Amino acid sequence: MPFPARRTRRSFAAFGLVLGLVMVVAKPTYAVEPHAGLQIGAYVWPAFSNRNQVEADTLPGLAVSVLLGVTTTPDDLTSLFPSASETIAERLSARVELEVAQRFSAIHGVNDELGQRTADGQTLYATSILANFWPAWSWGRGVSTYAGGGPGVSWVRALGSDAAVFSVQTGAGVLVELPFGDGSVHLDLGWRSLWSSSVQLTAGRTDFDAHGGVLGIQIRR
Repeated sequence: MPFPARRTRRSFAAFGLVLGLVMVVAKPTYAVEPHAGLQIGAYVWPAFSNRNQVEADTLPGLAVSVLLGVTTTPDDLTSLFPSASETIAERLSARVELEVAQRFSAIHGVNDELGQRTADGQTLYATSILANFWPAWSWGRGVSTYAGGGPGVSWVRALGSDAAVFSVQTGAGVLVELPFGDGSVHLDLGWRSLWSSSVQLTAGRTDFDAHGGVLGIQIRR
């Protein structure tokens, strides 16, 4: 079964959609803070054994991402929530960002007309550029939860060939304000799933989907 489970992915999507609609329908004014971030994580590239398939190794892969964007916070929601606009505006926010991610994963082998051939020691590289939207809800004391994702493109390289394919990222996580930097530094603990179109490489086809946890730091100014 893909990770996360289908029901969990739907919950992430519903959470992000509801908060995103609130921020659009309410037509508020916004406070905007630029932010930058760095993430590192481990992920699973699900293994397949289909014919003409580049197969993943069982070891987890490594992901590194750089983030640049803005964090938006509504100043006024009276048009949608007249009696509770101040409380909701204090808790609701969203990040709009550009992410450049590099993933590295070991390859187990190639299953083709020559049979199962080993490719131990070889690596699959995936460079992704993604436009993310992460609505968030603050629970107070510097802790907020978020969910969302966005589209992009991934350049996949393995076994002497490469291809650019459409990708979509989904995910969720928790942002924790750290006790230094006057509230501008946040720890990011989250989950990311990258879904890519089928990749046709010279050595064979591969369905490159990456699912795993991330640990990151974000700085707002």
